[in-house]
Amino acid sequence: MAEVRLTVFQGMLEKKLFPDNAFYAFSKNAGQPNAQTIEIPQEEDGEEPILGGVNSGYYTTANNLAAATALSPVIRVNDKLSYSNTIIRPPHPFVFETLQEVELTYSKASDVAQQQAQNMNTAIANYFATRWAQDTASYVVGTTGVNKKGLIEVRDTTATTGAKGGYAGMVNRFAYQDLLNLLLLIKKQNLSGGTWRALPTPELWQDMLMITDIVDYEKTGNQTMLQSGVVGSWGGVLFMNPRQNDRWEASVLYDLTNPVAPVPVTYAGALNANCVSALMVWNDQYVERNEGGIKFFSRKDDPIYMGDIVQWGVRCGASKRRLDGRGVICIYEKPNEGGAVIA
Repeated sequence: MAEVRLTVFQGMLEKKLFPDNAFYAFSKNAGQPNAQTIEIPQEEDGEEPILGGVNSGYYTTANNLAAATALSPVIRVNDKLSYSNTIIRPPHPFVFETLQEVELTYSKASDVAQQQAQNMNTAIANYFATRWAQDTASYVVGTTGVNKKGLIEVRDTTATTGAKGGYAGMVNRFAYQDLLNLLLLIKKQNLSGGTWRALPTPELWQDMLMITDIVDYEKTGNQTMLQSGVVGSWGGVLFMNPRQNDRWEASVLYDLTNPVAPVPVTYAGALNANCVSALMVWNDQYVERNEGGIKFFSRKDDPIYMGDIVQWGVRCGASKRRLDGRGVICIYEKPNEGGAVIA
């Protein structure tokens, strides 16, 4: 009976984990659920194609054909990008008082599974976002706030409900010039294939809706897009449903302790006074995720609890797919440094 109970409970959870419309579903799936480490082979750094074939020519003193220039064999030493397939688990195990508890109180168990899966999905999404966050300096840029009139639009983070980062003060909004800068960076990355997507915080999404050109370009609320978690498409970039939660703060966070080189941080550092949130934009062919199956750990008839103890977790991991950082762009909320501003 205990085995039946675990199978039923596992089925409840599996239906709710890794939802298809989550932002991270739009990436390459490594498909290695049980691996502890996953490797992504990389082309040797600096490999550039050579124009032309083997050189040949004529001696200047006669019409004899010169010996062809020999090719120099080189041993390829390809690099690799590795990332961990980490276990994420709920903080506390379940205690079932009777063998039939799940079967007899299916709706209650389903509600509990729904809540735990929701928390787990949030933790997984946050973990994936921090692993995709850009750390190549040329692809991490701050908001300018510059609108079409050349004025800088700002927002007060201290007045925003729902914590983001720990920074308190005025930041430049994501404005018209920032959209142009984003599209320019995308074009300069010169990547073939894939679709570019963006994951805004609610505040950055609000900023975008203040850009008339964005709202007029393509109306939000297209039903087909909404079914896959997309709320709008502008300049060839699909913008995903904004996400934020009270416990792990915004989706992507940057520490501005060194303003010249902002670094992505995990959610443990979210309330750092130098921490701001960011818009993450990625090409779905140049980022990777790995989804594992549910692993259960149980102990039947525990005398301390006079019941059965069940704990569970999933292996998962995520990474950018290129060592040079191409495929991901992050635009962080840059603190306002003065200038002609409008609130």
